[in-house]
Amino acid sequence: MSEPRPAELDAFVDVLRGATPDAELLAEAREGVVAHATPPTPGAAGGATLHALRLAMLGALLWALAHPHGAPGHPKLDGPSASSAIEASAKPPRSGRTAAAGAGAPAGDAARLWSGRPGSSAPETGPVGSSAPAPNTSEPNAPGAPVAGGASSRSADGARAATTDAGDATDGAPGKLGGIARTVPDLPLQIDPGPVPVMDTTPSAPSETMASAMRDYARERYPEAAVKLQRVVEGATGDGAERVTQAEFFLAKCLYHLGLYHASAAAFDEVTRRGRAHPYFDESLRWIAMLAEHLPEPSGVIGSVSRYDEERLARLDTPETRGHHQHLSFLLGRARYRDGRLEEAVRAFRRVPTDSPHGLEARFFEGVTHVRRRRAQPAEAAFRRVIEAVRAGRTGGHEAPERMHHLAWMSLARLYYTQAMALPEDRDEEASTLLSHAVAAWRRIPLSSEYWLDSFFEETWALYIAREHPRALGHVHALESPYFRDRADPEALVVRAMIQLEHCQWDAVEHTLAGFHERYDPVLRATERAHALVDSHEDGFRMLAAVRARNSRVPPAARPSVRAAFDDRELVRHLAQVRSVTAEQARLAALDAPLLESSLHPRVAADLAILRSLAIDRAGELAQARLRRLVEDLRERMSQMDTVELELATARRDELTRPNPRPMEPPEGGRIWAVQGDQRWPWDGEWWRDELPFYHQEIRNRCGR
Repeated sequence: MSEPRPAELDAFVDVLRGATPDAELLAEAREGVVAHATPPTPGAAGGATLHALRLAMLGALLWALAHPHGAPGHPKLDGPSASSAIEASAKPPRSGRTAAAGAGAPAGDAARLWSGRPGSSAPETGPVGSSAPAPNTSEPNAPGAPVAGGASSRSADGARAATTDAGDATDGAPGKLGGIARTVPDLPLQIDPGPVPVMDTTPSAPSETMASAMRDYARERYPEAAVKLQRVVEGATGDGAERVTQAEFFLAKCLYHLGLYHASAAAFDEVTRRGRAHPYFDESLRWIAMLAEHLPEPSGVIGSVSRYDEERLARLDTPETRGHHQHLSFLLGRARYRDGRLEEAVRAFRRVPTDSPHGLEARFFEGVTHVRRRRAQPAEAAFRRVIEAVRAGRTGGHEAPERMHHLAWMSLARLYYTQAMALPEDRDEEASTLLSHAVAAWRRIPLSSEYWLDSFFEETWALYIAREHPRALGHVHALESPYFRDRADPEALVVRAMIQLEHCQWDAVEHTLAGFHERYDPVLRATERAHALVDSHEDGFRMLAAVRARNSRVPPAARPSVRAAFDDRELVRHLAQVRSVTAEQARLAALDAPLLESSLHPRVAADLAILRSLAIDRAGELAQARLRRLVEDLRERMSQMDTVELELATARRDELTRPNPRPMEPPEGGRIWAVQGDQRWPWDGEWWRDELPFYHQEIRNRCGR
């Protein structure tokens, strides 16, 4: 920077003289500056010169700010104040604009830098002493921006008068005011008041509580972090909205790390309910997937997953998070199925590969969704993919592949059976083929499977419709064995009575009717009494737990039937849900004192209490529904047997008028054989477990048809 010349100093003093009425003070300042501005040699004295100039100008500026209307006893000057003059000559140009008037900047921007009487000329603005670009002042409190309360914010306190455009100036020549130049292009002065403190506003600076909570989280001190984050969520720390949402997200993660999975799921549910409006909506998705792996019943997170679309789930389809993506796709399919959005459910299930841990279930649910859409061929293809995957060993590490294998065969059998029943009578041959496929599918389920008893009884109905009556009667005989007698469906005796009635074996029909009423009339009465004990869902839950613990108040005659009705996987899952929430409540009570004494404890305790109540209510509702269905089924079988009894009475009356000379079989029915291929073993009154699927019972038709 070149040394100041006397002419330049004169111009500077003139600027100051135009800003203040105290001429003697300015003259003394000028003499002092000149005395120090002429060093004998260049070098270090140049710095002293610049320092002296800065002090002089800063002193004048401070005096002008302290006396905006002039010194006492001096008249107020017409024209700009000292602070306005300094502002006009020293303020950097606005960001992105050319400061000089007429160079593209609006005249109003230049006028707003000048405060004077109406009609006074607006000063020109421009860089002083440097051509470097001006700092960006578009953001408040940014470095280089005007500081609130300084000379550049005079309009905030009303000190400025009305401004005028540059074109309205009338006094003096252009660029002049009272003979003083508005700009001094070569003036080598820069006022540097030092760095301006900057406040972080995007996002707002965290409170000490929030900052401490994040430090605790980073150090894996989750109880301490959770307590502090709860205070932020409650609004007790004065943090901004963006910090509160951050606290909500990290509080849900803390609960996960503490093993409070149900409470964490409830916290993430609150986050996802706000959808995209919550800044941590996308980041919550991976944590929801991890929660689903810890919860016994995924229904607790299916609601949260349902709020995401396929595009957002696809963002997790990376090598690091592919497992989460596959699990979430399966859960999204279940959510869409629950909501009746079946096409979207199919798409979600198809995104889960077969070699995923959830692949077999995804294929199975895809088939069930197609059945609900009445699309038989895609459903059959989906069920067969399950079967083929298990055969090939591509189970993805599923915990029970054999169960899925049996369930797929059972579903195929039901699909074939339903198709056969839907065909008109003129397509009997096609219906017979479908029934054969159904029976073959049921036969694929081994005796050791949990689905064997249901599949065996369903096969009995298919054999009856296909007029394979000896085999159907053999199935009923097997269901009456000691292995299944307590769990056998009374409908099996209805099938036996109908076959005997169709063959005009009146004595056998009467024997079956008598055995049915002797056995199931007490069961119906006892079941009705048990149902009367259940007036609410809570009663249903208590009965469910007591029956499974074998200490219930259910009448003895109804216990086997009620126990069989409660032996349901869905009920078992809901019981496990209740136990899981109860265990989590105990875990909460065992945590350290800081958490127990904080406001977080009652919140989490309330969440768990609500979740447990809902789980009990749902389990009790299902148990009550199962009990009601058991009573209704027994009453329906009674009605069916009453119909058989009425038809038997009509047939016997007709036979009195038209005697039938053909002899009847014994009331117990014909002989029973175990038939396996070409080998036949007569049944001698002793059941063998491996013979149960192969019994045949002979029956002769004496109706003359």
